[in-house]
Amino acid sequence: MGKQSIELFGIPGSGKSYYIKKMIDNDPKYLNVTTYLFSKYGNLKFKIFVHGRLSFFCEHEITNKVINLFRPYLGKENIFGFDVKLIIYIYQLIYIYHFKRLYKSRPKILVFDEGIVHRLISIETEFDIPHDIMMQAYYLLIDSNVKNIFIDVPTQLAFKRIHIRNRNITSMDFLSDEELRIFLDRYRKVCMDYFRDLKEVELVENY
Repeated sequence: MGKQSIELFGIPGSGKSYYIKKMIDNDPKYLNVTTYLFSKYGNLKFKIFVHGRLSFFCEHEITNKVINLFRPYLGKENIFGFDVKLIIYIYQLIYIYHFKRLYKSRPKILVFDEGIVHRLISIETEFDIPHDIMMQAYYLLIDSNVKNIFIDVPTQLAFKRIHIRNRNITSMDFLSDEELRIFLDRYRKVCMDYFRDLKEVELVENY
């Protein structure tokens, strides 16, 4: 049996969304999860990610294990001063986990530009949680039928791309140039740690 899902990870500005569009190219065997959720829920998808509204989330064994794993760090502030709480990222992880379980019987291959691995990297980068804790979370949440693709670019190129797209949507977009470079350097270092530690990761150098 082939892989049931594909997850991309890489620093902001690495071109994950563009790579997915190029890879899928309207091929019906793939489901772009981000596009699907936005078309289905619009802005509501963000509320679903944040609050994990399906009631079984709170009662599921994996949910409890993940929350308990991160419980000692729930009061930690984001080291870059972003106005975001760790619990939000935890609910995103849980949502992705359950979404994959709900859709695993479907014939399509799920494609995530920001899946479980990418969320874990964001948490480790932004909240400075020990890597061994993050790997424990990875082994709780990941499944054997996922293909991970690391989209790697030099931080300077990602920096330029972020400025060109000029989204002004996320907290990252309002960092000073120096802060953004520090953020991207740290993010790439954490990505490289996951590339080293995960099995069967495909490397794409998107220069």
